[in-house]
Amino acid sequence: MNLWKMELIHLFRSWRGWTLVSISILASILAIVTGVFIERVDNFSYSGVLDLYMIYSLIPTLILIGIVVSAFSFDGNKDSSTFLRTRFSMKRILITKILVYFTLSELLWYLGFIITLIVGRILFDASDTLSFKWMMWGILLQAITSLFYVALMLFTSSIFRGSIASVFLTLAVIIGIPIIGGTLSTIELLMRGLIQTSPAEWENVSY
Repeated sequence: MNLWKMELIHLFRSWRGWTLVSISILASILAIVTGVFIERVDNFSYSGVLDLYMIYSLIPTLILIGIVVSAFSFDGNKDSSTFLRTRFSMKRILITKILVYFTLSELLWYLGFIITLIVGRILFDASDTLSFKWMMWGILLQAITSLFYVALMLFTSSIFRGSIASVFLTLAVIIGIPIIGGTLSTIELLMRGLIQTSPAEWENVSY
């Protein structure tokens, strides 16, 4: 059997694939509905609803990370590991999984983004136009971020054989490091008496 086809069948014959699709679309719907409620009390632009989509899309991203790390940790399932290793090389298995999940994650994220963009332009204030140049930069940076996540998930899934331990380690790194960094930055600002510094004065602050 073709490894690509097998991976997609395994994904969409279980709850994983359809859950990812549903939650990705739900993030777009939630962003639009939230924008409608905000529009009732204040003027709201379609760029704002895109910001909301970025926030709501974090939940599908975390779920996707858990599913992908579990897929990479196939050695935790003896039957699955034996089946794959006796038919395909390790390099081919990993490359196929990387390409399948990377492509799927990007397609789902951009699908939600496009839905939010189109509906947002119809429902909300469109006078504040987006810069096409900066939107392309944002799309590029989104792809680079996804590549970083892939590298991180490959690393964490190689440490433990079990998928549960690998998922928890990956989430701890992704969520824990920003929390630690933000906490330490806040402590430093408090110690230096800079917590109330206005953004306009930051260029005069020594690091």
